[in-house]
Amino acid sequence: MSANKQAFAEISRAFASDLPFSLQYEWWNEVVVDNWEVSVFKEKGEIKAVWPYFKRTKGPFTMLCQPAFTPYGGPTFNYPEGQKIERRYSFEQKATAGVIASLPAFSELEINCRIDLDNTLPFIWEGFEDRKKYTYLLNLEQAEDEIWANFRENIRRQIRKAEKSLKIERSEDAELIDRMLKSTFSEQTTAYPIQDAKVYQRIVDFLKKHNCGELLVAKDDNDKVHACLLWIHDANSAYYLIGGADQEHKNSGAMSLLMWNAIKDSKSVSLEQEKKLKQFNFEGSMIPAIEKYLRGFGGVLTPYSCLYKNNSIGLKLARKVL
Repeated sequence: MSANKQAFAEISRAFASDLPFSLQYEWWNEVVVDNWEVSVFKEKGEIKAVWPYFKRTKGPFTMLCQPAFTPYGGPTFNYPEGQKIERRYSFEQKATAGVIASLPAFSELEINCRIDLDNTLPFIWEGFEDRKKYTYLLNLEQAEDEIWANFRENIRRQIRKAEKSLKIERSEDAELIDRMLKSTFSEQTTAYPIQDAKVYQRIVDFLKKHNCGELLVAKDDNDKVHACLLWIHDANSAYYLIGGADQEHKNSGAMSLLMWNAIKDSKSVSLEQEKKLKQFNFEGSMIPAIEKYLRGFGGVLTPYSCLYKNNSIGLKLARKVL
């Protein structure tokens, strides 16, 4: 393990109870696996900030971006204890500049930050753009019947329909995820984006090893799979991470039924000291049709920052041509 990855492991484990799963060392080490490193900023030998990044190359261009199924990234700060708010902002400015300076040269950077990173001024001053994105967060501290009542009527109707003909099972079949996602993308104009299909097995293994989520499958009476959904949780939130459906059965209501079961299962998770998960994150989409569907589950629209910077004139020109 490199010294920078060791620093990331140290900081992410120290703040594990506050960080999303996708900013924890174990996720990057066991699921992302390849093509990643860590930028570290130290002061007087003490780690002040760490930033794991995924590197992708395309021709002469180097991109720093999100790994597959890793929704939130960006830096984690090791704040000094007892800081006043003004000193905290000063610390963020200095640590941000330091951790950015330690990044490798890149043509383009595009990183989704965790939801609670609310001060992007230091990044803007370093030449980055803050491109807001949105997700939906569902409060899991509500009673189950209250959550159900806040679903849009057509979502409830789909669930009732699916309950009459489908059964929900837990699975460890990683290849099933690949098949369902390929079926989903078969009717879309967007190309299937996953080149490393082994990532599904790594995710399933991660869930089993850390007991932090489930792969749910909706089947009919003939054991025909209609859809699958994988959800994961950390110490605070559950996340809808992966979902795919057989396009022959896309109108069976299977995805809505799976989502409802994932929400109920996440409500029942017991953490240390009898804590419960606080929210279900739908990983909202900027695609209108997907956003409309996820909105129907009654979550609260919540913004988060996407940091963007382009250092390559050639890439800018290529983007315009494409």
